[in-house]
Amino acid sequence: MAALCNVLEPGFIALGFTASSLINSRNLLGFFKFWDWSYEPIASHPHHETLACFGRQVRVPDNSRFRNNLVSRLLWHVPFLIEIWYWNLTYWSYQLARAYSAVHLPADTKTVAQSHGLAILKLERALGIDVELSVQRYVLSLPPWVMETLGHVYYSHIVLGVAFLGYMYTYRPDVFPRIRRTMAVCNVIAFAIMSVYRVAPPRLLPKTEGFVDVLHAGQEHSAWTQNRFQLIYAAMPSLHFGNSFLVGLSLLSFAPHRPLRVLAPLWPAAMLLTIVATANHYVLDACVGACIPVLAYRWNRALLNLRVVEEWGFWLCRVEKPPRAAGKGPWAKEGGGLRPWDSPVQRNVLWKDDDVDEAGRRA
Repeated sequence: MAALCNVLEPGFIALGFTASSLINSRNLLGFFKFWDWSYEPIASHPHHETLACFGRQVRVPDNSRFRNNLVSRLLWHVPFLIEIWYWNLTYWSYQLARAYSAVHLPADTKTVAQSHGLAILKLERALGIDVELSVQRYVLSLPPWVMETLGHVYYSHIVLGVAFLGYMYTYRPDVFPRIRRTMAVCNVIAFAIMSVYRVAPPRLLPKTEGFVDVLHAGQEHSAWTQNRFQLIYAAMPSLHFGNSFLVGLSLLSFAPHRPLRVLAPLWPAAMLLTIVATANHYVLDACVGACIPVLAYRWNRALLNLRVVEEWGFWLCRVEKPPRAAGKGPWAKEGGGLRPWDSPVQRNVLWKDDDVDEAGRRA
């Protein structure tokens, strides 16, 4: 069964990406008409001679000469393929950084990480929020399927995250770039914290603390998230909860479908219960994890400085980056902003600004 899960997980990710690509394609049939390259020519779009990079204007190449190249045409017809590349770049950069950190840990990391974990528990006792052990014991007292379900919740965050990106790209392309950049910055902030402050999760504390490792000790698990390159002393912060909080808040603020806005808070709530009951994180890990998306959103525009690198990267590949798709539905037209169905939640301070680059075009 474990082997089957390791096949299903990447399979669902590929399925989510494929469905999003097809749903957001611009007349895919036109790409396959190789015998008629004049069919539906790629429309021109604004070109930047210079882009802002850390306060300076930097010259970028004109990639319009590559507009009718095979790859350029494919990307124009299936623009979501670029988002798949961005996701892989973000995900694997983060995972490779964690893997490198995991295999170069100092010899005393376990002792230091356990001492930090015990210090967090001590602080939580002082604050009266040390509920991890009692929650785990209560869940373990329930029928076994309850903990098994929480295990599936713990390992489904990547699949659900892919589905979330596809949904937001389709129905709210006006805010999608901000959310995509925010998720990338979340990884940077989280990795920085866990690199300077190693913390052992409750399940890796001394046995005298009473915690049980229910996901990794002889149980089925995902090869993607449990392998010899996995950084196990990285409980602080909880990016599992941070990402689920970002997903829930984004759906609550922007989803055009009311059922999703109603159900949005359930995902971070389920993830909070999961990370505590499985002894993978402390309550304070979740608190810090919830703060990370807020900071990442405030700083997400810093990634726009990398657009210079992006343009030169496309030049090296002899490809022109197409304009983004307009998405589906009246709320997804270019221009974005608040819609008539927007509730006061959409008007909060956290999500108020728009992403417009120097030419007034959505970044």
